[in-house]
Amino acid sequence: MIHRKLEHALAGFQAGMLGGLAMLGLLVSISILDRHSWSSYLTVLGALLWGPRVLPDRAGWPAVSGAALELLIAATAGVLFGIIFSGAVGSRRIGLIAVAWGAALFYVTDWLFRVTSPVVSQYLPRTALLVGHLVYGICLAAIGWIANSGERNQPGTIMQP
Repeated sequence: MIHRKLEHALAGFQAGMLGGLAMLGLLVSISILDRHSWSSYLTVLGALLWGPRVLPDRAGWPAVSGAALELLIAATAGVLFGIIFSGAVGSRRIGLIAVAWGAALFYVTDWLFRVTSPVVSQYLPRTALLVGHLVYGICLAAIGWIANSGERNQPGTIMQP
């Protein structure tokens, strides 16, 4: 039997990764709609690790590392969300809490980007990132479904319609 907090942390990891992938898809789509290379915003995120020399949009390891950084942040925030709000996972207001968590994550990461690399903060589209973080919050709201799916699959339980 898995401890309840660990179960919610793992559910937060899953929901966070789902939200991170949704954010990456949104960033790639917005890059294409802005008539940039598909990897331009991922490369900007990668510049946090590689430095500003990669900003003339090189699709390669800087873009891969930018995507990995985004997924790492999303998964870590999902785990923290699962641990902190483990008591509210079954409630109906988890969706609102999750969207607020996504918005708060946007402001925290925006502040961190400004402090660590102002160049990166300058090139990232803030509105697209805010929308991406709200989509992340919506995906994070699935934590209740993910955490409770184990209870539904236990042998001997009767499925309720």
